Amino acid sequence: MDDPSFEDERDKIIGLKTARKSIYVVGFGFLLSLVTLVLRWPPAIMINIIYFSFVVSDLTESVLKIISYRRGV
Repeated sequence: MDDPSFEDERDKIIGLKTARKSIYVVGFGFLLSLVTLVLRWPPAIMINIIYFSFVVSDLTESVLKIISYRRGV
């Protein structure tokens, strides 16, 4: 038998809003990494920027969730 879910509408809304903003961070990092290729920088820099954007995106999502729960959005 499945365990009951303790997630309400507020949790879902906060999750969607924070996920959208974290996707913006990843998208910006991806575009920035493409700029490094246009500037003919080494591909290792591109990989590092993509990796760093994923890390910053995850941190952004976590911090925004905490802020949203405290504000009661």
